[in-house]
Amino acid sequence: LHMAPADQNEAGGGGAALCGDDVFEKMVADCLSFAEDDKILQASRLEKRVEREAPHVHARHLAALEKVRAEAKVVEFGEKFLTDEAGWTCVREGKHTGDVRVWHRPEEGSDIHALKVMADVDAPLEYMLVLVNEVTLFAEWLPFMGAADLLARPSRCTRVAWWRMWSPAALVIHHRDACIRGRAIDGLDEDDCVLILIQDSDETRDAVPHPALLPRTTRIAITHATVKLEPLPGGGTRVIAGGAVDPFIKRMPPWLINWIATKVCYVGMLMWERKAKIVAEGKDKKCAHRARMEQDKDFYDWVKKRVASWVPGRHHAGKSGHASESGHVSTHEASQDAGREDGRDGRVPI
Repeated sequence: LHMAPADQNEAGGGGAALCGDDVFEKMVADCLSFAEDDKILQASRLEKRVEREAPHVHARHLAALEKVRAEAKVVEFGEKFLTDEAGWTCVREGKHTGDVRVWHRPEEGSDIHALKVMADVDAPLEYMLVLVNEVTLFAEWLPFMGAADLLARPSRCTRVAWWRMWSPAALVIHHRDACIRGRAIDGLDEDDCVLILIQDSDETRDAVPHPALLPRTTRIAITHATVKLEPLPGGGTRVIAGGAVDPFIKRMPPWLINWIATKVCYVGMLMWERKAKIVAEGKDKKCAHRARMEQDKDFYDWVKKRVASWVPGRHHAGKSGHASESGHVSTHEASQDAGREDGRDGRVPI
């Protein structure tokens, strides 16, 4: 965004000052538009810049911008969790570049480790997203998933769902289930990724009643989880996922739980890649995921269009402030340090 030089502002009197406010009012409008489109990273950069450079304009829209800030805290916490290297121990090193790697690290106040997994998978991003979105079809490709149901779809990129993980010895160790809220964050324009944020669903906040517990089932707590999906130039997808989950298993030593969780991460990644490739090939005429894509055609057409719009390295050019395809100005220039110094991180509701 081009701002008039200081001497022009002085020469123009009140009119120049109004022009400056108009620029920041446009930033606020773009910020709220980005947030509405689930582009929280871009929205956050603009919110921080307006607060830093035009606090009086920021104050006019405080309620709306505070909501953007609260949403950004969750996204920034999830990203930091995946990118922070401190304390992680690699427990499975890949056999080749891009192979599945798994790390764990102790969580404060818990014997159960946080986990992180990373792999470059040979499947297009849009089909990786199809599998994540079709909650009720999880059991088709995840061997440990007994059942799943979609409880609500509050917005285009938000889902409230119920999962039930199957136990092979339910008399000794009960099945596990969870009611979760997941939201996808569109970072394709400037951050080369889609982020998926997952945490426990709150019945009051989400206005969705949770299913009653089934026999021999324990409801687990998902403290937080984040999945980062990055499209690769060759057509594949880099997946980085991590989180902290307490399975409430008291009859099993923590070291064994941590070992099993590591194996689940590895197997889950392989199955996700395998099924996404099958769906992408489109050879199975009875493919349930393909049928869902036809039933929800408008949504999946939008997903395909968003993924197709991704251009490798475009965000680097965007740092100069050029307009994107949507007509908004790139927000990377607004991220210079504004919001990292104010301690904006933490676990707050999505």
